[in-house]
Amino acid sequence: MIRNTICLLILPFFLIINPPPNYAQKGHYIFPYSLYQYSSISNRDDYFTRDNLLNFENTYHFSFGIQYINNSTDIFGIETGLKYSISGQKYSGHISYDANTKSDTQLDYNSEVIMKFVHVPFLFRFNSPLDEDRVFLTIAAGFQADILHKTDVITNPAPEIPSGGELDYNNLFSSLNISFVSNAMFTFSITEKMQASLGFQMARSIGDAENKQFEFDKTIHPVEYYFPVSTKKEERKVIDPNSGGGRPSSKITNYGLLFGLAYLIKS
Repeated sequence: MIRNTICLLILPFFLIINPPPNYAQKGHYIFPYSLYQYSSISNRDDYFTRDNLLNFENTYHFSFGIQYINNSTDIFGIETGLKYSISGQKYSGHISYDANTKSDTQLDYNSEVIMKFVHVPFLFRFNSPLDEDRVFLTIAAGFQADILHKTDVITNPAPEIPSGGELDYNNLFSSLNISFVSNAMFTFSITEKMQASLGFQMARSIGDAENKQFEFDKTIHPVEYYFPVSTKKEERKVIDPNSGGGRPSSKITNYGLLFGLAYLIKS
């Protein structure tokens, strides 16, 4: 991953020093696209992972968006727009003691956090034409604002939630975050005004995905609300909002297969 990131950063400077003989078409484009992405919520200090009580399952979701692309020169441009994405994490695990009921048990469970975001990206774009301008490599990198729209939590078997213990799951996570984003795509010129792109996108949150200022109430909140959210637990490890969290930040990471069609609206 580090090597790929270094290559993405070096390529634009290489293009400046050694520009190719033929350039991609500059202009203004509208670019609707879709993503099929692998998603994860990771924390290097997740509770119970070291005791083999918690397993992270592969998690996949679809996303889609629309970009405005301004290739101000034959090589360089910018991208912005809107993206709607579904992220999250699936879990499975086993407990021999239920911290909710304070009783011994032998229970296998599975659970999932589903987070729906609206993203506002801003990326710098580089085009490297190949194959007599019919096919060229497109690379973009920048940042996006991640606005949390809705969070759903599924636990099977589901816990019994005491009266007054219901909550909006959005309260357990940060409502606004910033992510680093990068794209690497092959772009094919279909006509003079239309291009198709197929490639890869990576996005990783910079800030903490969890709201560690949320104050848990052990009398009404089941352990499935505690981090990692949705998972059953054998003990309550409460985050003290006055002690700086006491737990490293969690990151949301998405790796996606991207497909889109760009249409030239102004040369």
